[in-house]
Amino acid sequence: MTDIEKKRKRLFTAALLLSIGFPCGILGIIFGAVEGITVLLVAGIILTVAGFYVMPMLWVQYGETRIYLSLNYAIKRDGLRKISEIAAQLGVNEARAKELIEKSFANRYIEGFKFSEAGTAIEEIISKERAAEELIPVKCASCGATAMVSRADPRCPYCGSVIKIK
Repeated sequence: MTDIEKKRKRLFTAALLLSIGFPCGILGIIFGAVEGITVLLVAGIILTVAGFYVMPMLWVQYGETRIYLSLNYAIKRDGLRKISEIAAQLGVNEARAKELIEKSFANRYIEGFKFSEAGTAIEEIISKERAAEELIPVKCASCGATAMVSRADPRCPYCGSVIKIK
């Protein structure tokens, strides 16, 4: 589960609890005042105030996470890299798409990517370790076999000869 999915789940839970707590708080105020139960009255006031002021903000934040989740899917699942393609997928203009991507990078909703030099696309950041582990297709000069080898160990799996990787 990604960070944005975790945040979305937390926001939903908190907003739902406050949505339930708001009417319960009103009832707590009424019954606490009528019956003279101070603890119930205070709890009712707290739940009502939190439900009235905080609950709508949580629901708005929960709704806003949808676009970040869609952005995450567009980049990671659909493989979109150009800002124009991402903007079209999200249904926003390119400036807004770039802003959303920057915020996603800052909040670590999307990791392992950076903007290209021209700023018109994003590209994956590949570490030296990962590049060495990455398999590449090669044709062995000794036996003629086609195989997938890593840069760290460029030996033919069939004849064992070392393959020159360009």
